[in-house]
Amino acid sequence: MSRYLKLLEQSLAAIAVAAVLAMMLLVSLDVIARYLFKAPLTFQYNLTEDYLMVIMVALALPWAERRGVFIRLTPFHRFMSPAVRRCLYAFNNLLVALMLLAMT
Repeated sequence: MSRYLKLLEQSLAAIAVAAVLAMMLLVSLDVIARYLFKAPLTFQYNLTEDYLMVIMVALALPWAERRGVFIRLTPFHRFMSPAVRRCLYAFNNLLVALMLLAMT
């Protein structure tokens, strides 16, 4: 099971990277079209804001969570026991799950 999840996670991360590359390309083309040809790409802003950014963030979340690359307040962790850290981690995960549930 873990092998399949890892493959899925890597596939989602690859799609997120493709979304970032597409955003870079579209924004660059929009700037070039705007300043050289006085004709900006009309669809670029909405496509980037409404779709590509959402794809980038949502599909990169599993990759970031598994690697633990989110911002942490490590100075406070030093003063906590491992049991307190585990409780706070569980509480944090519960809050995030409730927040995501409320958003859907």
